[in-house]
Amino acid sequence: MWSGTAFDEFRHESWAEAEATRLDELRLVAAEDRAELLIALGRSGEAISSLGALLVANPYRDRPRGLLLQALACEGRQADALRAYQDYRSFLADEVGTDPSPSVQTIEQRVASSATDEHRVVIERLRSIGRWSNDGDPQARSKS
Repeated sequence: MWSGTAFDEFRHESWAEAEATRLDELRLVAAEDRAELLIALGRSGEAISSLGALLVANPYRDRPRGLLLQALACEGRQADALRAYQDYRSFLADEVGTDPSPSVQTIEQRVASSATDEHRVVIERLRSIGRWSNDGDPQARSKS
């Protein structure tokens, strides 16, 4: 475990730039994966907390925004999820003149229509990419 950015003390050195960027990206993806697993395990409240901090540091990142919408919906906080989407949409429009990604828009549409159970959708997605076994143990992955 480390805090801050990778190779922070060497950021000004050209030899460290690429590796620091790679490690920072891996760390972000791991934090997103953890949040996704927390949601799937029914621990959406914990996911909301960790995603909040992640989004403060990375406000343009779509995946944690979508995960936040899912976590809020799983907690029965659909109105908060829809407000978070609208805030993100306004932020992107003001800052870079774009809309949220199609995947985040799809999540918002599911939350708005309340057509699906977000917890079930997340578990099915994890199963489809091999991160969730049939017995519900995320540690039991098929080994190839």
